[in-house]
Amino acid sequence: MQSALTGKQAINLVKKKYFDVVFLDVIIPGIPGDEVLEKIKKISPRTKVVMITGSLMKEDSWSKLRQKGVYGYIQKPFNIENINNYIVSLED
Repeated sequence: MQSALTGKQAINLVKKKYFDVVFLDVIIPGIPGDEVLEKIKKISPRTKVVMITGSLMKEDSWSKLRQKGVYGYIQKPFNIENINNYIVSLED
């Protein structure tokens, strides 16, 4: 598992290595999360991107993210068990 503190770092990680799944915060320093999503999907179209949000996802926001290629989202707060369950659901 690897992590990035900024959008630019996240993009650079995806350029260097293939990831099956990327968990990406909607609000990430540097570059807005939706722009990071777009860049990740251009670099690695098969990577599943799951957005992390601290608030309820509004239908129009969710729709826009789906159009950009997001796979799903998980709401804060969450723990490692929630993430493990989410990853298992991706494999189904």
